[in-house]
Amino acid sequence: MEAHRTRGRTGVVVKPRAAISWSGGKDCCTALLRTYQEYDVVAMITMFGDDGARSRSHGLRPEVLSAHAERLALRNLTGCCSWRSYTKEYIRLLSDASAMGVTHVIFGDIMGDAHRAWDEGVCAVHGVTAVLPLWGESTRTLVEEFVASGSTAVIVTARAAYLDSTWLG
Repeated sequence: MEAHRTRGRTGVVVKPRAAISWSGGKDCCTALLRTYQEYDVVAMITMFGDDGARSRSHGLRPEVLSAHAERLALRNLTGCCSWRSYTKEYIRLLSDASAMGVTHVIFGDIMGDAHRAWDEGVCAVHGVTAVLPLWGESTRTLVEEFVASGSTAVIVTARAAYLDSTWLG
């Protein structure tokens, strides 16, 4: 999806202002890499559990995600919620983003009609456009693109049921 650019009074092309739905994973990073030239990305939106100790998506600590926001020079919009209140809290954060002039939210979702419908539905509440630059791509292609971009990933959390201590460095 290509962003709709406009010309300001001075004739300079103005990019649409956007936020990125940020999990801290490779897919949202790849979505950002694919879209940053088309959008003025000013904020990241991340959801945490009720207690705020870990992110909902990958179980990352707040300080890790704060470091991402700082390095990317993005405003860090965060919410704490249960799975039951997730949608309501996300919509509240979209209100904050909309107040900052955000007109688009970039998502790293790849598949799942329910995911796409949710993305578009929460954005519609505030008249914001959902952007899904990875939609329908193969996961293999996306991993290859991520690696080819020069990006690196650091594993900061793992599920002990799948990896024992021999995997630790």
